[in-house]
Amino acid sequence: MTEKIQIRRGLKADLPVLSEGEFGFCLDTKELYIGTAGGNVLVNNFSWANISGKPSFSTVATTGSYNDLLNKPLIPSAYTLPKASTTTLGGVKVGNGITVGSDGTISVSGSTGRTALEVYKTEPIGELFNPPAKYNAWCPSNLQFDKTRGVYVVLINGANAHVFSMLNQYFCTINPDTLLSITPKLISVVDSSGNPVTFDVTSANNFMVFEDGTYMYLLRKDGIYHRITSVDGGETWVNQGRIVVSPSNSLTTSSNIWGITKLSNGRLICGFGAQSEVRGKLMYSDDNGGNWTFVPVGTSYPSGTTSAEPCIIEVSPNKLISLARRTTGGAPAGSAPEPALISFSADNGATWTNYKNSTSILNMNASGATAYVHDGVVEVFAASRYYSTTASVNTGQSGSITHYIATIENALNDNFTLKETTVYANASNSEDFHSPCVSIDDKKRLLLMYMDESENSYADVNYWFIRGGLGYVSYKNRDGAKSSIFSYSGKYIEYIISNLRTDLASLQYVVSQISTGGTGAGGVVNPPTGTLMWTKQYSAKVEKILLINDQDFTGKTSWGNSSPSYNQLRTDANGTTYNWNGTAWGMSITTLKPNFAIAYKGTVGNESVGLPVVGAVINGVGHGIYKIGPSYGLNRNTLYDFRFEYWGGKMKAFVNDNEVAVKTFPFDSTNVINYTYLTNVIGTLDTTKIYAIHGSTSGNIYEVKFGEWDS
Repeated sequence: MTEKIQIRRGLKADLPVLSEGEFGFCLDTKELYIGTAGGNVLVNNFSWANISGKPSFSTVATTGSYNDLLNKPLIPSAYTLPKASTTTLGGVKVGNGITVGSDGTISVSGSTGRTALEVYKTEPIGELFNPPAKYNAWCPSNLQFDKTRGVYVVLINGANAHVFSMLNQYFCTINPDTLLSITPKLISVVDSSGNPVTFDVTSANNFMVFEDGTYMYLLRKDGIYHRITSVDGGETWVNQGRIVVSPSNSLTTSSNIWGITKLSNGRLICGFGAQSEVRGKLMYSDDNGGNWTFVPVGTSYPSGTTSAEPCIIEVSPNKLISLARRTTGGAPAGSAPEPALISFSADNGATWTNYKNSTSILNMNASGATAYVHDGVVEVFAASRYYSTTASVNTGQSGSITHYIATIENALNDNFTLKETTVYANASNSEDFHSPCVSIDDKKRLLLMYMDESENSYADVNYWFIRGGLGYVSYKNRDGAKSSIFSYSGKYIEYIISNLRTDLASLQYVVSQISTGGTGAGGVVNPPTGTLMWTKQYSAKVEKILLINDQDFTGKTSWGNSSPSYNQLRTDANGTTYNWNGTAWGMSITTLKPNFAIAYKGTVGNESVGLPVVGAVINGVGHGIYKIGPSYGLNRNTLYDFRFEYWGGKMKAFVNDNEVAVKTFPFDSTNVINYTYLTNVIGTLDTTKIYAIHGSTSGNIYEVKFGEWDS
């Protein structure tokens, strides 16, 4: 039988004083004690400090700290990769339209035949409404586009003079398609109970339209700014009470809020300051204008700075630029115009760099700017009051708006490029020209508003306008032709009259075809002679059918490929219907008349050269516009109006109403590109007939018009 030796055991709390040499084991703590003359001694205490005779180790062996390591290697400081240039090997960033595959392959999307930066083309169009007051001015954010109602909205400050004793707010809308305005209405504000509210005699240099169609502006009452809104498209306006600014003493009773910019995350940000101080302060709101937080712009300004009135530009999420007015009175007489002040924020406007003089926006004398960012491009329109600077001496003008452009990266490095002078001031006095404001509608059309001397006899200053588009903008006002409402050029008036004559001729032609029971066509009205008129017309947008199914063209048009796979109705990004055509398509219209015209509105997507977009074959000879990109600088896949007219044996060609040279080519197998593509459409060539043609490897048809007449 095996014998066991057991020792005392129990809970540690019950451990007695052990006899010398007697063991005691604690069941709860697993500790073993032995009795000695001096009392109980813990036997199983194996901590490093209680071990005797242990070896000595280096400090790092027990601390594990890199700092305790002897003879450690030198670690280099952080390295910043330089920016790559033509001479320096360095780092680059992936920009818009560029992708990097999993294997590191870089791909560029979009057409390589287009200009790298597509920017807005602009045209001054003058005053769009009769001025509601004598001096209508100060509009840094007072033009907005209301997406819910599809109109531009204008808040007007109508005063009695530049230094005013009377001032009211007015409101109007502008149709983005016709650019016609409703008559400005006087704004009357009530409180939540419907009682009229009276405000200080001051301007509202701020306006905002929210996504839900709510309008808002800020105006002082008893020296304190209040928030005024309309939820019914400007029919009624309600005072929502005081705004709250933190710190509470940031806004004084003489502070002037200048412009409001809405950022992509919904934050509102604007400038403010009193007339007697440097108005370089900013404030922002994250609750649609109820509560505002004060933000200083850096800690210093360039010497001589007396103003600000900033334009805030969101170039990308969190990254903002402030372009500000440098002084109230401008540069000294005989000096060059002042540059803009520029500052940057990388945290959505919470902190800013010190303002400094811009090194690239050099003409913004005593005025402000407005801007729009799209497709990686920053476009700035900077106003400049010339006063007595060298700009006035050199041009004989009192001011101008200049157009600057930059990529986002260049903008963040203050590296803008001057594109052009957009417009010169109409004002004889520089102070009557100021505060541009830009807005973009839902079709990416630009409308820019600014204050300038009015051409109405009963007003000194009114709001003037400039329109623009990313595509072609016709008829710039450069000849001084003006009217009380529109300042369109003489060429545009001529164009309107020409269209009117064409419409009248078309009406005459239609009436001439109505039978009255007589002989021949039977009409008592003769067809027009000597006038271009469109007897056959097609519009994919209006008719919503394919061209080959259009009754006007049935029997006249033949197609190189009418397969449903290559012939479909589609809708573009603007919601406009067009007739899409795929590979190897084309159309030909046969006529026996000695005079005819064909017009085509659409795009061409082919990359080949030598293929006419639109043209004619007469007596076996081809006439057309070809080598689209190389010869004429036309962007493939861009919407254009092409027109050919054959009159009295002479062929003329037009692109967007601008006459261009006609290319002539032998229509036979020696001219392989043209012959191969166009015989697919025409078939066997009959040299006794005249063919109006269009051919391509792909393209979008929006409109086709065809006319023929005897003389």
